[in-house]
Amino acid sequence: MALALLRVPVGALLTAAGAVLFVWAQAARARVGGAPAGTLLTTGPYGLCRHPLLLGALALLAGLGLLRQVGDGTAAVLAGLGLAAVGLSLLEERHLLRQHGDAYRRYRARVPFLVPRPRPRR
Repeated sequence: MALALLRVPVGALLTAAGAVLFVWAQAARARVGGAPAGTLLTTGPYGLCRHPLLLGALALLAGLGLLRQVGDGTAAVLAGLGLAAVGLSLLEERHLLRQHGDAYRRYRARVPFLVPRPRPRR
């Protein structure tokens, strides 16, 4: 019963946060001309995690799933799509490492793959 009461607020929070992150990441890409080939984005949402578009989309879909009370089959499909997207992101990272070398190694060491770390207070 208590979990059912959390479904709507958690779903709304995930949906809103996912949409905001997705739009913010798209705007960051647009500011540099759509992030043309050869551009390594490391600031803004890309300073929080290396794949903010993916994180935003996953949060948005999870939130909508909670709000719409999707069935197990739909949840399994969404989970499968999420795993496939993570797999593609890992392939993309190999390409970025070849393309940017040490700059990408430093970025990868500093910024988490998908889940942002809490930042220390200054």
